[in-house]
Amino acid sequence: MERDALAVFDDFEAGRPTGAPPLLEHIMIQIGRHSGSTGSHLGLIRIQLLDGEQRDVSTFDITRAWRRQIGTVPEAEALSFRSSLHRAGNPIEVHLSLDDNEQLIAAADELKAVIGRIPGVFDIEDSFLQGKQEMQLKLRPAAANLGLTLNDLARQVRHAFYGAEAL
Repeated sequence: MERDALAVFDDFEAGRPTGAPPLLEHIMIQIGRHSGSTGSHLGLIRIQLLDGEQRDVSTFDITRAWRRQIGTVPEAEALSFRSSLHRAGNPIEVHLSLDDNEQLIAAADELKAVIGRIPGVFDIEDSFLQGKQEMQLKLRPAAANLGLTLNDLARQVRHAFYGAEAL
């Protein structure tokens, strides 16, 4: 995505007068953190542009070109582009709530498909996070006869993932 951004800026710079200050001031990339959430599956790219009074290209035009340059990102849960620092909120926002996650996902997917058919609507996303897979372990009844506890099992699993420090 960074390479795509740099390519877009190269294209815009090619059409600008010689000696004009560069449109791009800097790019900041954050991986593993976004909007207060953490996880290796999250990322943020922030691009600082030349002040609006000094450039002849709008942030909207740059954002649109960058979105087109990147195209579809396979298996991305969400990809959104913002061309302003302060926003009053999303232009369209719908809140769905169901006790059944499968029905909730199906309803959200159907709603996104319907909204996606509206001309001019883009960057459709949902905020549903599946979360990480969880493994639940139980001891067999015979384990108690051997003196094993659930705490022993948990410690063994933890050591299998993270190792154990010898004392």
